[in-house]
Amino acid sequence: MIKNRIGEFVFDWSKRIAQGMALHFLWLAFTLCGLVVFGLFPATAALYGVIRKRFIYKEEVPLFKTFFNTYKTKFIELNLLMSVFAIIGLFLYADFIISSHFIQSPILHILLLGIILVYGLMLIFFFPVYSHFNLSKWTYLKQSLLLPLARPGESLLAILAVGVLWTFSLWLPVLFLFIGASLVAYPLAWIAFRAFGKLEAAKGTGN
Repeated sequence: MIKNRIGEFVFDWSKRIAQGMALHFLWLAFTLCGLVVFGLFPATAALYGVIRKRFIYKEEVPLFKTFFNTYKTKFIELNLLMSVFAIIGLFLYADFIISSHFIQSPILHILLLGIILVYGLMLIFFFPVYSHFNLSKWTYLKQSLLLPLARPGESLLAILAVGVLWTFSLWLPVLFLFIGASLVAYPLAWIAFRAFGKLEAAKGTGN
């Protein structure tokens, strides 16, 4: 009995690791297919879409077909949204440089760092929001901003997860070459979907 359970546990996790590696290489290949810049957002959204269906909600969906369909059908929309993130990011970066080298106001600098942190959380939660909801393209940006503000506990978890993953990547960089995209996306997706569940439960209770 114990041996059977151990065997099932090992088999289950071997399967998960193999799927995680396959997802990582799909993400890498399709990011490169889009010349990195244009492939990054569609490939990352497709990655989160597969994780949502296969790992979070345990749906039996074909790995490649599910990934490719999201990448193909949402390619233009996701690159439009990426351009918005890029413009905001460049604006914040320029402000940070100006604040650091020219204005040198501690209060302004702290305020700017806070805005940059919110921007980072918005980017982290964007892909789970995109894979979970069916919204207009600009509403995805709004919800990605409101979610970390509405769920500060999950936002803190996401920051801690990023810190742990960053430290882990410095210790075992080779591991991230083979499964890095899945290793980063899965815990962040789990945190985001946990936030969705709590918000939906609170909304149900409020009704």
